[in-house]
Amino acid sequence: MQGDGLSPDEAIRQVRLAVENSGLMPDKMDYVEHEPSDNDNTGLPATIIQPLTEAQISNFNTDRVGFVTDDDGNRVGRVFNSEYRLDLQIDIWVAEQSDYDERTLGNNLYKALYEYSSSGPSKSLADEVWRFRVGDGTTANDLTTSPVLRRWRQDFTLWAYHRFDTTEDYVSSVNYPSELSSSDGEDSLQS
Repeated sequence: MQGDGLSPDEAIRQVRLAVENSGLMPDKMDYVEHEPSDNDNTGLPATIIQPLTEAQISNFNTDRVGFVTDDDGNRVGRVFNSEYRLDLQIDIWVAEQSDYDERTLGNNLYKALYEYSSSGPSKSLADEVWRFRVGDGTTANDLTTSPVLRRWRQDFTLWAYHRFDTTEDYVSSVNYPSELSSSDGEDSLQS
């Protein structure tokens, strides 16, 4: 079984590229596609994109969308789309009293993502993304643990598919046994 298409990690990368290339975010912005660790050298302002949950695969919606054929046009396998839903969040972090305001950047982030919204212009994020919904966005400051950091949090969901195919052995020729005769020691039908 072979697969291609848009994996959840690739979907996150496509979202990052869409935001980064929107022209609405600062050139100095760092982009991280996972929960940062102490080893990450992430500066501010920073945009952190991560899934809220694991990709929710639709177990009952694996549609056959085509066939794999050989050079002679014979069907040698089937092609399926496995659909999934991915709930994501983007956090934009800025330093207090910096040149950047989390609300302004959050508004710009919303504008950048809305271009791909199924309820809006519906620009294509990727061929495999068939629905995109921009959710709620709000400030999410934690002033007790990070008094000098400001955060904007934006939720969104995308529905996409991962395409895979099966390649199966097929019958290319059938060999029939030679006609049996009574001299071969086999019983023959007689009327």
